[in-house]
Amino acid sequence: MRRIVWWAPVAAAVLTVPLGAGGAGAARAAGGGFVPPVRPVITQVFPRDGAVTVDYVVGSGGGAAALVATPVAGDGQALQLQLGKEPDEGRARVSGLVNDTTYVFTLVQDYEIPAVGNPVHRTAVSEPSDEVVPRAAARPGAPIVTDVFPRDGGVRVRWAAADDGGDDLQGYVVTAEPGGHRTAVGADARESVLTGLANDTGYALRVEAVNHKGSGPAAEARGTPREAVRPSAPRSVRVLPVAGDASALKVAWDAPEDDGGTTLGDYRVEVAGRTLTTTDTWVTVTGLDPATGYTPTVTASNTAGASEAAASAAPVRPGVALAARAVPLSQQSADALSDERPGGTLVFDRPTDQVRGLRAGDVLAVPTTRAAPDGLLRKVEQVRTEGGGVLLDTTPADLDEALPEAQASLEGELSGDQVTAARSLVPGVRLQRSLHAGAGLEFGLAVVPDPLVPKETLGVDCALRGEIDIDPHWEFALATGPSGTDVRFEVTGDVKASLDAKLAASFSRTLLDKQIASYTFAPITFFIGPVPVVIVPELALSVQATATGGVEVKFTGTYEQTVGGRLEHTGGAWRTTDLTGPARTTADVSVSPNFSAALSFPVAANFHLYGVAGPGAALVPALTFHADPTASPWATLDLGTTAALTFDVKLLDLTYYANLAQTSTRIWRSTSPFDGLLVTPETRRVARGSTLQLAATRPGCPNDLPVSYRLAEGSTGTLTPDGRYSAPDANDIVTVLATQPANADCPERTAKAVLLVGATKPEAPTGLSAVRDGDQVRLSWRAPENTGDAGPVEYAVIAHVDRAEYTDELEPDALVVLRTGDTGAVVPYFSRDWQEDHTAPADADELRHAGTRYSVVATNQLGASTATAAVDTP
Repeated sequence: MRRIVWWAPVAAAVLTVPLGAGGAGAARAAGGGFVPPVRPVITQVFPRDGAVTVDYVVGSGGGAAALVATPVAGDGQALQLQLGKEPDEGRARVSGLVNDTTYVFTLVQDYEIPAVGNPVHRTAVSEPSDEVVPRAAARPGAPIVTDVFPRDGGVRVRWAAADDGGDDLQGYVVTAEPGGHRTAVGADARESVLTGLANDTGYALRVEAVNHKGSGPAAEARGTPREAVRPSAPRSVRVLPVAGDASALKVAWDAPEDDGGTTLGDYRVEVAGRTLTTTDTWVTVTGLDPATGYTPTVTASNTAGASEAAASAAPVRPGVALAARAVPLSQQSADALSDERPGGTLVFDRPTDQVRGLRAGDVLAVPTTRAAPDGLLRKVEQVRTEGGGVLLDTTPADLDEALPEAQASLEGELSGDQVTAARSLVPGVRLQRSLHAGAGLEFGLAVVPDPLVPKETLGVDCALRGEIDIDPHWEFALATGPSGTDVRFEVTGDVKASLDAKLAASFSRTLLDKQIASYTFAPITFFIGPVPVVIVPELALSVQATATGGVEVKFTGTYEQTVGGRLEHTGGAWRTTDLTGPARTTADVSVSPNFSAALSFPVAANFHLYGVAGPGAALVPALTFHADPTASPWATLDLGTTAALTFDVKLLDLTYYANLAQTSTRIWRSTSPFDGLLVTPETRRVARGSTLQLAATRPGCPNDLPVSYRLAEGSTGTLTPDGRYSAPDANDIVTVLATQPANADCPERTAKAVLLVGATKPEAPTGLSAVRDGDQVRLSWRAPENTGDAGPVEYAVIAHVDRAEYTDELEPDALVVLRTGDTGAVVPYFSRDWQEDHTAPADADELRHAGTRYSVVATNQLGASTATAAVDTP
């Protein structure tokens, strides 16, 4: 635990931390020359209440290091914090910061340059961190209950961490009703066993997180204690042929997720009427028919009895045909690989006899090793010697070049204890390692709008907090043979989320659209006969948020669903199966009128064979909010799900894409009419120095009393009591409040509009005219009076064939003929004998018989103006 010694206001926040081992001499090379140090790096920043947690990696210079927090605006007050001399942990919290102030962090480190006499002192500075904004703490979010297992007189409850609300969690409280049973556990706990319950009685279970602000909303589940609890089924059954024995299969599996509360006994493996018992998690079955495919089943047992059986994903035949030139490298030979050069050259500085015996045409299967962490499947094109080493020039090989005939069935879970690398790609995303083996992956969220979006054009606010727990399961079956390659690939993900979202007025903008985190898992090596096959799983989480119009939506709730599908390739044909299940949700929604928003979490799981692109899955749950005061119901929340599978495996020469599921379920809707006050426009870009008249209506309640308008505190410009706004000459985000007093039928209501003063779309051009000149028509127009001040203005000349007037949106049958930066254009002359039932033209050539009229729109970086009134071709 770090201890703050003292703090005082200074120009920037400085947190001094000692370096680890190395000392000042770390900057000296072994031969005495100076080696410039590796710069320090800030890897992640996570906002807290009046503080920011910073993850960092110190450089190699060997001197003292300091974290520096600088307000982006340049006028905020920061703090200096000095710490004691505890060892460097790579993570520190900078406290005493100002909430709602944007900061960037740098890591500053001293180092020495050796010199005659006294060394020269220098400083290395990291690249600035992403911008991060401390926020006032709130009560924690709801945790995510992942499992409930029965016990004799109790239940075992497991959960994923709750969002802490920006304040350190104090712990969790677990309760069971009826009976008021309660237990409290620490902040690091992820499970608890409630005892003293009655067997065969159903209980309502609640798990609440607690911080200094109080208890957050509860995660709810149900559980029923049982006197005798059998273990859950074994997981991830794998079946593989055995090298050197054409009548044998190796069957392996993972232990059950729950042991039933007692010690596990034997596992029973059944194959073709035969039963084998073992206390290990694998067994070799011999004496099988090489021409028969077998589907082994595995059960676990304890004192209460046997579990349900777990079966392999697909039948597997014993035996494997190894290609004549296939060479599975031994682990000793693989460890002799010292480098893989660009272009596929493998370098063995100290080759084994097996490596020295390789020849051009051999197909190498290389297990994972330091120089090839993803394994390799390569064909040797040339063998060279260099000094005492061997160099192999290689090209990628197909799997059937090593295994022309073989079968395998694999499955597994992607869990936190398998993660080798985890990356947060935006500030505010916390990647949590699960505290128990086999648990899902936890993403903590405290995300603010994309910093790449210019702040003056963003709108007001977008904030997302919560937790997402993903438990992916995969299955992969392979069969190669004379008739071709058959595969079966299945991915499902149990996605559970506890979210607290606020999306505010955004002027039809995408607030977030980026990959926010990724996991790389330990390579999975399995042997088909003697050939090692290596799979490297990766999983990425993205977040997308869009909003249009209105003022804001607030959403607090939970969501859980199994999403995924199966791809099968048999006899040259592909078949797909959707495995997406129904969603289970809770929702507490507050939606402003005339608002649409969408919040989605695309999850991408990919499985690389020998590090090369392999099968993958995309799972996209999304929440869509919509509000329209004139509709009934006037506000809705829909859950949409999209699942897709890809199979792009160069090693098997198979490529396929399947869009499996695209569903939408209404999970919440307003139950009473809209009786609020509706201000128009609710959101609008307003040019600097311009005026705008606002209006207000009460569509759901008769009230003729006048509406009064006022500017919210801090908003600039002037506003008359009847709603006429005059914008200032400087950019600003302005909030207008409109209030209608109560009458006998309607309560008092206040609504707000948000105006973005600054750059706008251009106004429409004026004075459009058309003059015929032989086979051409010369168009001319005047530039708009207000160009919007958002970059250069261009014009689009649009041909319109149905003689309808233009509105804010172009008609579907309008065709852009040309674009220009000038205030004039020349277009072909078109005759008027177009038939009424003619379809809309696809290009300019089809317009020659269309009796076409023309309009012009102006565009800048923010979009297009309305169109001019259309003019006839003379």
